[in-house]
Amino acid sequence: MRNLKLFPTLGQKLLSILLVVLLLCLGGLSGEENNPPAPIVQPSPAKEEVPIQVLLGKFKPAEHPDFVRISGYNNHPAMYLQARAKAALDSLVADAAKAGIHLNLVSATRNFDIQKAIWERKIAEQGGRHFDTLDKERKINILRDILSYSSMPSASRHHWGTDVDLCSVELSFWNSPRGKRYSEWLTVNAANYGYYLVYSAHREGGHNYEPWHWSYLPISGHYLQEYRRQVTYEDITGFSGAEYARDLDIFEQYVSNVMQSILP
Repeated sequence: MRNLKLFPTLGQKLLSILLVVLLLCLGGLSGEENNPPAPIVQPSPAKEEVPIQVLLGKFKPAEHPDFVRISGYNNHPAMYLQARAKAALDSLVADAAKAGIHLNLVSATRNFDIQKAIWERKIAEQGGRHFDTLDKERKINILRDILSYSSMPSASRHHWGTDVDLCSVELSFWNSPRGKRYSEWLTVNAANYGYYLVYSAHREGGHNYEPWHWSYLPISGHYLQEYRRQVTYEDITGFSGAEYARDLDIFEQYVSNVMQSILP
């Protein structure tokens, strides 16, 4: 009788083995439930050379294929950013609104011509109509004062389509209860969308503290590297005071003098 009981047991084992093989063939025991497939990692965008005309702001954003128009939270009708920077900012603004933080955009891309107009208007305000007749020291003092809050044409991050000014460029707003609440929210959350404060407090020299100026680092970090690699003082031309860019140490004191954590 023992031998008779042995054969069903072997039959059951053979049947079990066949079932296992069948299930493996069908993928039923492939191990996917316990070991999920590795996520597909999208490759980072290639770090291509940036055309120097874009770095210098000598182009029209409305005609550039990488730039798109902003709508819904812009203070002016024709404001542009690079498409990736704009998509991230759309999400940031929408999520901020859910938290009661209602952000609006007061400045985005400014090309060379716009920056030149701002720059030369400020020179006229401080130096009058006779700026060109002033001695070098007086000119440099005027330019350094303007540089407290305004960039030289061809040396502005706003040329790149990656940087924005939010809500107000007046410190009085950011020192108000509302401004402080907005600043706190941005400090905690903006990096989740790729945006970082550029001109932080406690830097030596350069542009003054600007709580309104935020940069889309996934693009602007590479652009800063490209700017430092490609642009020379010979490229800083075409506006009043351009010849003093080297005396003012524009590249180190202003272009590169940003919050340390965003330096490439």
